[in-house]
Amino acid sequence: MRAKKKIVIVAITAMLTIVAVSVGFRIYLGMNADKRAALAESALSNGPWSRQAVWDADDGQAYLLSQKTDNEKICAVTAYFYINKAWCQFQVNLTYGNMLVFTDESGADKFTGEFEIKEDRVFAVKNLKAIEENASIPSNTTYTFSESTNYDEDISKLPFDFTA
Repeated sequence: MRAKKKIVIVAITAMLTIVAVSVGFRIYLGMNADKRAALAESALSNGPWSRQAVWDADDGQAYLLSQKTDNEKICAVTAYFYINKAWCQFQVNLTYGNMLVFTDESGADKFTGEFEIKEDRVFAVKNLKAIEENASIPSNTTYTFSESTNYDEDISKLPFDFTA
């Protein structure tokens, strides 16, 4: 009788532990989802997706171009990275939270990264990682971009061919 009672107590304790861990994990996921949604909203409001602009990296090896027509609410963002002695173009897609996916001209996802809005008009892209082995990706894993103050002047000085 005592052995059965111990087994029942251990079983109930195990089930309560599993329930507590499960509830705690769901709460953590909920809080994390809110934080990621706020990051994405911040990027759409303050980052390259918010307005037409040229964002240049502090080392001159990368640019973000935010193009927007009058009827669009969110800009299309194109990244240009200097890779293997050539300028390469990628579409920048904001996915979940602070995650970015960089897609080449053929529509293939080439690498991922994370973003951080550091301060007004400063946007950092970090932790760049290739999706496929041997993919040509930027040599740096972190770029800090600053928004230009004169779009028309800066768009005319880009070191690569660009057509709107």
